[in-house]
Amino acid sequence: MADPNPSIYNAADDTEITAINYGTGDAGDYKPSSAGTEYHIWNDKGKVLTSSPMTSVKVTVRDSDGQLVENITIQKWVEVKSTTIHAGADGGSISGYSDDNMADFQPVGKDGYANFGDIPCDCYRKVFIRVNIPTSALEAGVTFKIYVTNQEAYSSIGKYHTGLHGSGIVYNSAGALKVTDNAAANSVVDIEKGFALISDGELYYGSGQTYTLSTDAGVYKVYLTSAGVISSTTGSIPSNSILLAWVTIAGSVVTDVVDKRDFIMQRVISQHFQDLLAADADGIHAAITGNGAIQNITTGITNPDYARNGSITVTNVATPSGDVKLVGIVMGKNDEESITIIPGSPAYGNKPFDSISKIVIPAGVSASDTVTVGFGDKIGLDNPIVLAADVFKKKVNNEDKTSELSTKVSTTYHTVDCATVVANEDMLLKYKSILTI
Repeated sequence: MADPNPSIYNAADDTEITAINYGTGDAGDYKPSSAGTEYHIWNDKGKVLTSSPMTSVKVTVRDSDGQLVENITIQKWVEVKSTTIHAGADGGSISGYSDDNMADFQPVGKDGYANFGDIPCDCYRKVFIRVNIPTSALEAGVTFKIYVTNQEAYSSIGKYHTGLHGSGIVYNSAGALKVTDNAAANSVVDIEKGFALISDGELYYGSGQTYTLSTDAGVYKVYLTSAGVISSTTGSIPSNSILLAWVTIAGSVVTDVVDKRDFIMQRVISQHFQDLLAADADGIHAAITGNGAIQNITTGITNPDYARNGSITVTNVATPSGDVKLVGIVMGKNDEESITIIPGSPAYGNKPFDSISKIVIPAGVSASDTVTVGFGDKIGLDNPIVLAADVFKKKVNNEDKTSELSTKVSTTYHTVDCATVVANEDMLLKYKSILTI
């Protein structure tokens, strides 16, 4: 195959873009608009060269002379987002490739770029570009260049930080580069998109895709290389690559997937809980009488002993309705959670609150009913986890209770459901976590 052949076209795909004139804009405004202008980043449009895929695609901005010294690049006025991937009409195929689905624009310029998924031959990614002119802008007649690069896996992961070593997956709550069974009776696996640290200071972005293994029986090592090629082997994986999973093939189908990802800066945490309180229906606030209007309660609140999920108990005299909102601190950050009322029965939240600063009672609770706020049996971890299996040890009163962890660990909320906590028990949880900055 030939090398990738990138180009940028307009939304109608009838004009190649070599220059963009946004005209004059006012400080504090967007050009051409907040929605941006649609462009298509192509790889070998029309399949002229039968090019290889563009991998690790990045978009950034430089000054008109290629430098990075003007305000538009230093302050990152230009913003980009990518939404979908499309196949051309001359043999392009997006099979195994996923949309980027960026919800927000990303500022690009000096020390900043937008990462897109791979682009196969005769296919394009739909992108939107806008200029977000700051309120302090004093520039006039500014010109800039859009740079599209591929197969450039190196990027700075921390300004002025050097010597970052090791192979691993950069933490992503969605499970970056996780390999799973395709749930079909064949030898296909699904691979989520995400970032991987290939070697010292080198990051690679892998797009979401499917991968077909051999139908021969055996255990295959699915891995990612620095060139972005996801492959498999029954032997040793090559140097400068990252092992993602072991996949067992039997009877021409996937029968088992074992996660083998190594997360950067992963460490084992021992978290001890002493004299735990039992779940308490009014442990945070005693019964609050409704009044048919929204109430913001900020007094009379008692915080839970440790990070615990909230519970809401509402009487059922006049059919109360709505959501009770808890506002406070979760894992060191301001957060909130709305818990839907179940008239006459307790309702439980999922987020582990370290402290609660406000309780919002909905207008659907009249003076005939009361709302009581307490905490449940879900215990919050101090540090985030990626996999449920990362929590690998539980002891209660110095007795091993690891068997109680099954199905009780939440990677979404970073909690362990310890139902039922006995008053004054001591508990130890050991788990693998990721260093976050």
